[in-house]
Amino acid sequence: MKIIIMNTSKIVALFSLSLSFMLSLFFLSCSKDSNNKNPKLSEYEKGIRYLESGNYSDAYSTFENLVKKEGEKPEYLLGMVLASVASEFSKLPEKVQRGLQMFSPKFNPDLEKIDTKQEQKLPGLNAILETFAKDLILDMIETNLPILIKVSEKIDENFVFPITFLPVNFPGTPFGFFGNWGYAEVNYLISIGAYLASLIRFLLSVNINAPISSYYAVNEFVKSKGGWGMFFGDPLNVGFRAIAHLLNSSNSIFTLWSKENLIKAKEYGLISVEHHKKTYESLLLNYKKRNRRENFVAFFDEEFRRIHMKVYVGGEVKILDFGFTQDFETTIKNAQRLIDHLRGKNKEPIECSHIFGGINSVAGFFVSSGFILSAAQSSLKSGRGESIAKFFEGAKNLLGTFLILTSICMADVVEIDLNKLVDNFQGLRNLFPVWTFTSPQFDDSIWLEWECGTNSLKPDFSVLDPADGYLKCSKRAPLKDSNHFSDQTVLGAGITQVAGVKVTRLSEPRCEQTFEECIKLYGGINPLQEGIPRDGQYSRVPYFLFQDPSFYGSLWINPQRIGVSFCGAPMERHMPEGIVGVCELNALIWYFYSQLF
Repeated sequence: MKIIIMNTSKIVALFSLSLSFMLSLFFLSCSKDSNNKNPKLSEYEKGIRYLESGNYSDAYSTFENLVKKEGEKPEYLLGMVLASVASEFSKLPEKVQRGLQMFSPKFNPDLEKIDTKQEQKLPGLNAILETFAKDLILDMIETNLPILIKVSEKIDENFVFPITFLPVNFPGTPFGFFGNWGYAEVNYLISIGAYLASLIRFLLSVNINAPISSYYAVNEFVKSKGGWGMFFGDPLNVGFRAIAHLLNSSNSIFTLWSKENLIKAKEYGLISVEHHKKTYESLLLNYKKRNRRENFVAFFDEEFRRIHMKVYVGGEVKILDFGFTQDFETTIKNAQRLIDHLRGKNKEPIECSHIFGGINSVAGFFVSSGFILSAAQSSLKSGRGESIAKFFEGAKNLLGTFLILTSICMADVVEIDLNKLVDNFQGLRNLFPVWTFTSPQFDDSIWLEWECGTNSLKPDFSVLDPADGYLKCSKRAPLKDSNHFSDQTVLGAGITQVAGVKVTRLSEPRCEQTFEECIKLYGGINPLQEGIPRDGQYSRVPYFLFQDPSFYGSLWINPQRIGVSFCGAPMERHMPEGIVGVCELNALIWYFYSQLF
């Protein structure tokens, strides 16, 4: 689903004029009220006025009192949620700064006593991170989500919450929504909240416990290389080496920490998809009724087949345009297939586009509005926060990688069994490409190789392109289709261990049998001492030595979607495994990169 932003001068002028007109009416009504000429507002109308003026405390208490007096009417519950969410977002910068202090020895001296064994019975890093996440946003989401779901169950397409403008008083980043809230807006808010809860719970399922000295060492190393903007800005010299150092600091870091959080992540994911489908059904199947009746926040443009949302960000009115190309029935059908898959009704792997399409449109709200970038800059503008802001700014170098993965996904070459991924998931550690271990210093890295004759362990920067952080071969460098990860001289240069690959296999005598027999005999990676076989392409992007190309048995490849297979893999849908699977994944990355750039 393509996301673009429409921000034309006519639209801006129109909404600016509308806003000015509404404010004029508001002040005029206040003037009349002072002369006792305006009828007294009901408590419900007062609550809405409080919301429109950014008085979240009075708005919340007003709607809460209405619930106590008249029962759980959906408009009262929605008013409470909107006041609560807007209020919590306005406090986000101070929460970020308070949370960062939890990871600072200056404010938390017990940090330096933490080790991987947890013998001191101190709260480990995972416990500290969970406390931080809950205070920052998770508690707010998990408190309000059940209330919003209750609202969704009580309303239909005729429901209207008559608010002209909902401001979010985020310090340094004025933000707000124009228009009334209806069935689609309520369900979209549920979808966004559940999506964020799913993401946070997944991150909290991964073990980050390691000697705190390792994290301090990484911070000092990155700062010595130019700061956290270089983590992605120069991944070859900074980011990959920092990751390898952390991986080698503890045998359990990035393994599974909490199965409970992982299961919750899946449950929230299902909620997000279910209510995303309801949003689609409301906007796409009932757009004529919605567009004719009320001025809603979200609406469907029949002429250009676009879903729009009216927002205000940083002093600027924006019409977010969520590009829409599929027919209504296909979009809703794909969402239902994903729901059936997550519920276990559909046992088959699900096309990647069905998964990514929903994520793209939900996450697209934050990305395309510019709210996340503006909010991050406002929240992280001093101290350690500035380093984190630079870290995300440097992540722009990953745009090319994101586009490649998006293309592979949307072409439906890849299918994923999400249930199997959750059932078999043992953490992110086994999904990292192979890295090396030599010493406690920062000499190790993720092991990459290029077809311009170099590798990440001893890179020849003269053949690599600095424009993308030396992540691909220069256009001037000659390429040679070759096998990879078979250079024993690389492994012999003081490297005692390659994580994820047994050294004994890499040093065993050459297998003289057929390729297939050697794979059966030795299994795993590099049974022939020839590494990944040639794939018939001249690739400028790096080759990764994936530990598990099947991603815990959840990944499937369907070459029929593009009409070509690689590395001798079958054309039929199959699970990538062993050497052939590693070769195939790398070949697919280059195939789509060459189509894009």
